[in-house]
Amino acid sequence: MVNNYWILNAKKLQNVTVLSVAGGFRDFQVRSGLTFLPASELYTSALSVVSTSVPRTWASTDHLSIVWCKELILATARALFDLIDGKTKQITNDPKKRMSVLSHHFVRHPAKQYESSYETITSVPVSSTWVFVETRNWKHSVTGACSETYFAFPLLDKRNAHSHFHCRSTHLYTHSWIFGCEEDSAKW
Repeated sequence: MVNNYWILNAKKLQNVTVLSVAGGFRDFQVRSGLTFLPASELYTSALSVVSTSVPRTWASTDHLSIVWCKELILATARALFDLIDGKTKQITNDPKKRMSVLSHHFVRHPAKQYESSYETITSVPVSSTWVFVETRNWKHSVTGACSETYFAFPLLDKRNAHSHFHCRSTHLYTHSWIFGCEEDSAKW
């Protein structure tokens, strides 16, 4: 009923921005699939995430503890501060900026302050070291200073196409990033 309401009233609700956070595999009261808001061409101001996918939040939470998970509270507090318009001292009325701020804190860049002009497209220097990892399970450890090495994980093979990629990292430096891209195979 909730999803149908959002779909049927998309035009009326276009100025309403909603963030839905699911608890993950430990949430036995409300499974994650029920927390995802419907996507629509008319209604683009909804963001649905699972607690374990929020940057710098690694814990799956149950339905009650999701409100006191410190990592989620910090992401929410940072987002709320960045949503304030400097002129009016109120939350911005611009729905695109609201979505941009929420995406920044709950999807993309946890260790960098929000910048409205931040470009998400990056280029890799030609002289960079590339390592192609074609094994199913892979582990990489760095001791001491971090080198600028790029790892590529091709998701297509001759047998099947993969729809998901899971990367678990610990003690990742704040200047280290994980990027995803779709590259034409003819360019490799």
